[in-house]
Amino acid sequence: MNFKYVENYILTIKAKYKSLQKANAHPFSLRIIDEEVCTKNGETIFTLQLVGKNIISKLYTVEITNDKKLLKSLSPIDLLKILNASNKKFLCKKENIILFPCQAYYKLIAKDYNHILQQTIFTLEITHANKITQKKLTALDIANNPLILEKLTPQETYDLGYAVGSETILREILYLSRL
Repeated sequence: MNFKYVENYILTIKAKYKSLQKANAHPFSLRIIDEEVCTKNGETIFTLQLVGKNIISKLYTVEITNDKKLLKSLSPIDLLKILNASNKKFLCKKENIILFPCQAYYKLIAKDYNHILQQTIFTLEITHANKITQKKLTALDIANNPLILEKLTPQETYDLGYAVGSETILREILYLSRL
């Protein structure tokens, strides 16, 4: 058997294996493995790991964003996480809400019960990028509109659900009393 042929074959396999290892290597030296919110100040703390090693470090968002070398060693997805965390405090303030022209934001600002219709009437404030309007709708109308429902706060959704449930029970009692 020709040993030169076997040796060349083994060298070819080793070279291909090394090229595969290089191709599969993580191009970024750091990655985010955990994200938690500090109870003291509400800041986000990221746990960073050195890729391929069991070395971790916990850093605040501000510390990461101020270190350019650190930012260059993170993947674009991890950078997005950090950007979202750093902007979260700024965007959560009510005066900093960014309104896009095609979007509307809804808020229930008043609630009144109409005894004649036996329905709860909500006053809905609709905020567009360039104007604010108010509209009166029944609880059932709002509950049947998913575009409005998804923009309401949990408390507003609870109030709306309570009103719809109360009206439904009242209608059923009236219907059963007529039988």
